[in-house]
Amino acid sequence: MAKQDQIRTQLDNKVFTPYGKTAIVYSYTESTDSYGDPVKSYSSPVETTIVDYDIFASRKNHLAFGDLNDGDREAVFRYDASVNANSLILINSDYFKVANIEKPALPDVIVQIVRLSRTNDTLTVST
Repeated sequence: MAKQDQIRTQLDNKVFTPYGKTAIVYSYTESTDSYGDPVKSYSSPVETTIVDYDIFASRKNHLAFGDLNDGDREAVFRYDASVNANSLILINSDYFKVANIEKPALPDVIVQIVRLSRTNDTLTVST
C-alpha cells in the first residue's frame, strides 16, 4: 500500500501538476419515464484534472485502446476521479463521451486511462 501511495504522489507532483488541464465531468445516469422509455441525464458538473495520454506514451501509435478516430483522444485521470462509461467530459469547449476506461492497479487503481470520443450530445443536467 505504501508503494502505491508513493506512485500516486509522484504522479500528482510530476505529471498532473505540471501537465494537467481542467476538464468538467458530467456523470451519466439512465432511468425510465412513465412509458418505460429510457431517459438519459447527467449529474451536476464536477471539475477534475486530466493529462493527455501522449504525455505517458513514448510514441503516439502506441495507445491504450488502439488507433484513435478523428476527433477522439485519450486522457489520464487521477485514480480518485469520478468518471464512468458514457459520462460527458468538457475540455475547453469540446464535449467528449467516455468510450472506454482502463484502471491499472497495484493492487488498487493508480490512474484511469480513458478513451474519449467527440460527441454532439446535449446535456440534461439533474440537480
